[in-house]
Amino acid sequence: LAMGVLCFLVFAATLSILGKVRDPYRIDTGNRYARPTIQAPFGTDALGRDMLARTGNAMGTSMRVVLQSMALSFGLALLLGSIAGYTAGGRPDKIITWVISLLFTIPFILMVVAVFAVIEPTLTRAYLVIGCIGWAAPARLVRSEVMLHRGSAHVLAERAFGFSSASILFRSILPACFLSALLRLLYFLPELIGVEVGLAFFGLGA
Repeated sequence: LAMGVLCFLVFAATLSILGKVRDPYRIDTGNRYARPTIQAPFGTDALGRDMLARTGNAMGTSMRVVLQSMALSFGLALLLGSIAGYTAGGRPDKIITWVISLLFTIPFILMVVAVFAVIEPTLTRAYLVIGCIGWAAPARLVRSEVMLHRGSAHVLAERAFGFSSASILFRSILPACFLSALLRLLYFLPELIGVEVGLAFFGLGA
């Protein structure tokens, strides 16, 4: 999985660089619907614009939104999932679990489209909205991991030595949940890209 994601990111970065080197907006009506050539490997569109440049430019925008959304989702998942797991059965856990259940009930794309139908879509708002909605799945995993580690021997020993709950949570339990939450988000990467592309299709993209 990690190797596949790395190859995809390298491919996306290469396309993005090509999109900046070539002009994706240059119109050449005399070269409409040209076949792929060395100069234009993806051919041209109805206005004679270089499709490779346009693909690279779009890929760069999509990856920028998706990676920023993943970073925000990852931070929220670690924070809220750890609080829910450490206070399992308490009021914070019930509130966070209820929000996670609500986010799983409504289709992801519908929530994002509904938000952007109310507020004006921009690049910054795109990754903020997607990130604030996409944290639910990894947060549920973090919650389970924290509940599992909460009763482990080393945590009980730290409590016996008088360590605070915040110190135990952020220095001992969360590092053990880091990798599993990150991997869960990597599985979520194709859906995030699909959401960003879907927003553009509805005229609500960056």
